[in-house]
Amino acid sequence: MSPKQNRINAIATQLSNALQNLKEELGEKKFEKRTRKAAKLFVDGLKFNSVEKAPVTKVPVKKLAPKKAARKTAVKRKATAPAKK
Repeated sequence: MSPKQNRINAIATQLSNALQNLKEELGEKKFEKRTRKAAKLFVDGLKFNSVEKAPVTKVPVKKLAPKKAARKTAVKRKATAPAKK
């Protein structure tokens, strides 16, 4: 059986034990169907984690100092003669 099915069976038996008076009023068959349905709805609403997740720890990010821009030396160009028309 699957773990979900085991949970449904366990909850259904607990409900049937707790509600014996209702079982006498409704009858065996109706009572069993209703407790199974209630247990199924109850299990569907629960969230079970079969594998525990490790807590997420945030590692602080070191901020780097901004790099200073390297100074560019001006490139000297030789003067050229103006274009002729």
